Amino acid sequence: MEYGYEAHGGVRARPPTLVDRDGSHELAVIHKYGHTHLDDLIARAERFENEVIIVSHFSTRMHPDQIQRIIERALPAQLRGRVKIWL
Repeated sequence: MEYGYEAHGGVRARPPTLVDRDGSHELAVIHKYGHTHLDDLIARAERFENEVIIVSHFSTRMHPDQIQRIIERALPAQLRGRVKIWL
Protein backbone atom coordinates (compact mmCIF):
# COMPACT_ATOMS: atom_id res chain seq x y z
CA MET A 1 0.00 0.00 0.00
CA GLU A 2 1.66 3.18 -1.16
CA TYR A 3 -1.18 5.56 -1.96
CA GLY A 4 -1.61 8.77 -0.06
CA TYR A 5 1.80 8.89 1.59
CA GLU A 6 3.42 12.19 0.75
CA ALA A 7 6.49 12.26 2.90
CA HIS A 8 7.75 15.69 1.90
CA GLY A 9 6.38 19.12 2.72
CA GLY A 10 5.34 21.14 5.71
CA VAL A 11 2.07 19.58 6.84
CA ARG A 12 0.61 16.21 5.94
CA ALA A 13 -2.89 15.18 6.94
CA ARG A 14 -3.39 11.44 7.02
CA PRO A 15 -6.42 9.74 8.48
CA PRO A 16 -5.49 6.47 10.17
CA THR A 17 -9.03 5.40 10.77
CA LEU A 18 -8.03 2.40 12.86
CA VAL A 19 -5.67 2.35 15.82
CA ASP A 20 -6.57 -0.93 17.50
CA ARG A 21 -3.54 -2.97 18.51
CA ASP A 22 -5.35 -6.22 19.26
CA GLY A 23 -5.21 -7.61 15.72
CA SER A 24 -8.98 -7.54 15.31
CA HIS A 25 -8.76 -5.91 11.88
CA GLU A 26 -7.02 -7.48 8.90
CA LEU A 27 -4.84 -4.92 7.10
CA ALA A 28 -5.85 -6.19 3.64
CA VAL A 29 -9.50 -5.45 4.40
CA ILE A 30 -8.65 -2.03 5.86
CA HIS A 31 -6.67 -1.12 2.74
CA LYS A 32 -9.36 -2.47 0.39
CA TYR A 33 -11.71 0.24 1.63
CA GLY A 34 -9.08 2.99 1.47
CA HIS A 35 -8.47 3.18 5.18
CA THR A 36 -5.17 3.33 7.00
CA HIS A 37 -4.06 1.68 10.21
CA LEU A 38 -1.72 3.26 12.72
CA ASP A 39 0.70 0.43 11.98
CA ASP A 40 0.94 1.66 8.36
CA LEU A 41 2.29 5.00 9.57
CA ILE A 42 4.66 3.36 12.02
CA ALA A 43 6.02 1.03 9.33
CA ARG A 44 6.86 4.06 7.17
CA ALA A 45 8.12 6.35 9.94
CA GLU A 46 11.55 6.81 8.38
CA ARG A 47 9.98 8.09 5.14
CA PHE A 48 8.17 11.05 6.66
CA GLU A 49 10.05 14.33 6.44
CA ASN A 50 7.01 16.49 7.16
CA GLU A 51 7.19 19.05 9.93
CA VAL A 52 3.69 18.10 11.10
CA ILE A 53 1.60 15.00 10.44
CA ILE A 54 -2.08 15.36 11.35
CA VAL A 55 -3.95 12.14 12.06
CA SER A 56 -7.74 12.19 12.20
CA HIS A 57 -10.99 10.42 11.30
CA PHE A 58 -10.97 7.76 13.98
CA SER A 59 -13.56 5.13 14.74
CA THR A 60 -16.34 6.28 17.04
CA ARG A 61 -16.15 2.87 18.75
CA MET A 62 -13.25 4.13 20.85
CA HIS A 63 -13.18 6.95 23.37
CA PRO A 64 -10.91 9.88 22.36
CA ASP A 65 -8.75 9.35 25.47
CA GLN A 66 -8.21 5.72 24.49
CA ILE A 67 -7.26 6.72 20.92
CA GLN A 68 -4.77 9.27 22.22
CA ARG A 69 -3.16 6.78 24.62
CA ILE A 70 -2.79 4.12 21.93
CA ILE A 71 -1.19 6.54 19.48
CA GLU A 72 1.17 8.10 22.02
CA ARG A 73 2.40 4.69 23.19
CA ALA A 74 2.83 3.29 19.68
CA LEU A 75 4.61 6.13 17.90
CA PRO A 76 8.35 5.78 17.35
CA ALA A 77 10.58 8.61 18.53
CA GLN A 78 11.05 10.08 15.05
CA LEU A 79 7.29 10.71 14.74
CA ARG A 80 6.32 11.46 18.33
CA GLY A 81 6.94 15.23 18.27
CA ARG A 82 5.47 15.78 14.82
CA VAL A 83 2.23 13.80 14.93
CA LYS A 84 -0.79 15.87 15.98
CA ILE A 85 -3.97 14.04 16.87
CA TRP A 86 -7.18 15.68 15.65
CA LEU A 87 -10.05 14.20 17.64
